[in-house]
Amino acid sequence: MKELLTEEEYASACASTPNAHYTSPKVVRAIWQAIERFGLQPGAHILEPSMGVGHFFGLMPEGLYPGTRRTGVELDSITARIAARLYPESTVHQKAFEDTPFPKDYFDAAVGNIPFGNYPVYDPAYRGSPHLTHAIHDYFLAKCLDVVRPGGIIAVITSRYTMANRTPRCGVTWRRERFCWEPSGCPTPRSRRTREPK
Repeated sequence: MKELLTEEEYASACASTPNAHYTSPKVVRAIWQAIERFGLQPGAHILEPSMGVGHFFGLMPEGLYPGTRRTGVELDSITARIAARLYPESTVHQKAFEDTPFPKDYFDAAVGNIPFGNYPVYDPAYRGSPHLTHAIHDYFLAKCLDVVRPGGIIAVITSRYTMANRTPRCGVTWRRERFCWEPSGCPTPRSRRTREPK
């Protein structure tokens, strides 16, 4: 592998291995079905914040295609280039999510398998909220909440520690948002049909 990649590409590939999660097509399709049930319509602007090669884009239901705009973010350069080739009609940013600025309330939905782990993220935009950058999964969810419009849909796979967060301020932040609970136990913030967590 080392002989096939440049030094920079090899370093990038090594750095991305802790969060290079494979997501089963069965799981991806189930998430899209839930998103359609929640009312996402064709013409939406969709974000995949840690897209890998773009399995969520690739398995998006055909009924959502007309007029839909898709934006993906991928840290690893090779993976991002593969995604850009597979989905040339999508915008693919090859950089870290924390280095990719988006306007507030910009997207209609965010979907994907976000990274999770007990290590911090540095994003100057969240300097005043360090409790949201303490763990990478908390940061990804917080930023998705900021860039998806009110009434939009966030359907991401995350760690069970997201809702069982021991950081008091972070737990308060999640409870301020309205969540819809799927039978799998995965929260979908800001969905159209909501109820408060128990």
